[in-house]
Amino acid sequence: MSKKNKALGIGNAIVDAVCKVNENFLKSHNLQKGTMKLINEDELKKLQNEVKPSEFIAGGSVANSIVGLSSFGNQVYFIGKLNNDLFGKKYFENLRKENVGFNFNNETYKDSTGICFVFITPDGERTMTTYLGIANKLSEKEVNHKEIEQSELILIEGYLWDTPEAKNAISKSIEIAIKNSTLVSLSLSDVFCVERYKKEFLDLTKNKIDLLFGNEGEFKSLFEYDNIEKIIQELSTLNKIFVITMGEKGVTLVHKKEIVKVPSERIEKVVDLTGAGDLFASGFVHGFINKMGFEKSLKLGTKSAAEIIKILGARPKKKLSDLI
Repeated sequence: MSKKNKALGIGNAIVDAVCKVNENFLKSHNLQKGTMKLINEDELKKLQNEVKPSEFIAGGSVANSIVGLSSFGNQVYFIGKLNNDLFGKKYFENLRKENVGFNFNNETYKDSTGICFVFITPDGERTMTTYLGIANKLSEKEVNHKEIEQSELILIEGYLWDTPEAKNAISKSIEIAIKNSTLVSLSLSDVFCVERYKKEFLDLTKNKIDLLFGNEGEFKSLFEYDNIEKIIQELSTLNKIFVITMGEKGVTLVHKKEIVKVPSERIEKVVDLTGAGDLFASGFVHGFINKMGFEKSLKLGTKSAAEIIKILGARPKKKLSDLI
């Protein structure tokens, strides 16, 4: 029997505040280019007084991937936590506009809706500081059993391991998924995130998930090898699907003894790398759950990533189904 949702995402529901900055800004704020740093409420207030974002976009890594999957024409659902404040309402409206299922409970909390300052340097690279707010209070209460049961695949982001409540919610979600033959995929999120939860991510990789996404740096951190070929060798001994994105060097998929490599798409001008990994996941998962085969799925992923880095923000401006 076919399931209602092609995919369901569980992640931090965060509004992206996009700011164009120079390299000196990153240095003066002690930010390492290309990474994400968590900030507290005081740091948030300081930044709000200091920078003027050019755009506010409903974001969050897995939410971006889910919106991308909707743009391909799939029925999708998202689980995250919002406050009933201005940003929370805008976020919900945005999901509704993008045809993403979401249960907005209209509750008001002390913590505001999460916000992420996305600093874009002239080379298009993004560096983020995130105030999670209510987003990191995601708990088992928000886990929608029925929607998970009715999904072919769930996408989870590594960032959720930053709080015990969210971690419990994810454990419960994975349990429901496995019980109902729903595939489980995990995105490693970022190198620092991998460093923090290496043991847990390795355990998940070996025992619970079906599909693991990450970039070259994240895989090197997780498996503690500096040589990507050694990592590929180790991955081939595990009965899982591994997708390693390597920027301009393209992408490599490993499934047991099968290794598929696809080059990246050529882009004349990179505007913003914010959603490259998220939208790559959209394209790949669309191909994968619609049984297009590994190579076609990878190519669709690279096309989706190429489409998004030409514009500001991580939400496609045209239907991704046009790429097929």
